[in-house]
Parts: sequence; structure tokens; C-alpha cells
Amino acid sequence: MTASEPRTLRSGRPERVRVRWNIFLFLFAFALIAYLQHTSIAVAGVPMMTQLALSEAQLAWILDAFVVGYTLMQFPGGLLGQRFGARKVLTAIGVVAVLAMLVMPLAPALLSGAALFAVLLGAQLLLGLSQGPIFPISTGVFEAWFPPYRWPLVQGVSSLGYQVGAALAPPLISQLMSAFDWQRALIWTTLPALVVIAGWA
Repeated sequence: MTASEPRTLRSGRPERVRVRWNIFLFLFAFALIAYLQHTSIAVAGVPMMTQLALSEAQLAWILDAFVVGYTLMQFPGGLLGQRFGARKVLTAIGVVAVLAMLVMPLAPALLSGAALFAVLLGAQLLLGLSQGPIFPISTGVFEAWFPPYRWPLVQGVSSLGYQVGAALAPPLISQLMSAFDWQRALIWTTLPALVVIAGWA
């Protein structure tokens, strides 16, 4: 899907209206899952520090690595969406985000000490790089598929998805950690992401 494709359809045709709202729901889901995944790391931070012998400073560096990656990919991510299309780029970065999330609970089984810290730092940087393009790409999709009078609505509700994801993470991850452990709690957050990625692709 590229920005120019929907312009070949009449804006009032029922199939276009149906498709545009299906697209919106997927983009809302991408936003929600992105912040659910990111916030989950912070929620699991305390047991991670205890089990992995991480200091508070190291955990702060791990969380900050996400912010750095997220910030760096805002502009280039939008360009990638324009160049290759939202369907391909969001599918690719969604898969990368899932892999980056899986590194966090799985890496401690293979590594420890400084090597583990470096891998966790890199995983969070990669997670930020993969999620940074979501908002700029979504903005381009909304501009292409929705009439201008709908832009404030879809942008506002889409932004709500980030906040919903961040709000869901603390109670959800806490319950999962109580039932299992922090590793499996983080793994569970990748399952809805896989469903959304498959549907979008």
C-alpha cells in the first residue's frame, strides 16, 4: 500500500469507507501494542534487576536506549513508509519489534554479566528503532485514506492507543508475573503483536 493507491478510488464508495476504518483499527492496534511492549519492560524492571544482578543505573540505561532508538527513527521511518509503503514497512518493523522483545526474556538463559547487559541494551535500542516509525507512517496513511475533516479524529484516537497500551501494561504484566514470571510475562506480550502483524500483512 502506498500513499497514492487509495486516490484512485472515489472517496464516497462504501468499500473505501470500510477499508479505511479497517486500516485505522490496525494502526490503533500497532500503537497500543507498541506502548504495551515498551512499558512492560519498565514494569518488569524490579524482578529483572534482582534476578539478573542489574543496578538501577544499568536498568535506566536499558530503558533510555529505547528512547534513543525511538527518537532516531521518527524521521527516517516516515521516509521508509513513503518509499516502500505502509504495509511492507509496518510488517517488517513489527517483526523486528517482536524479536527485540523476545531477546529480553530469553537472553539471560545464555548470557550473564556485562555481555547480558550489552545485549539487553541493544535489544531495547532495536525495539525503539522498530517502533519509532509507527506514528509518522500512520500519519501518512491517514492523510491518504481519510478526508481532511477526519484527520483530527483519527489522529487523536490513534494517539489514544499509545496511552491505552501504557495504561494496560502495569496491571497486565503484574498479573502475568504473579501467575508465571517476568520472562514469560514479556513473552506473552508478543502474541497479540503477531496476530496484528499477520492480519496487517
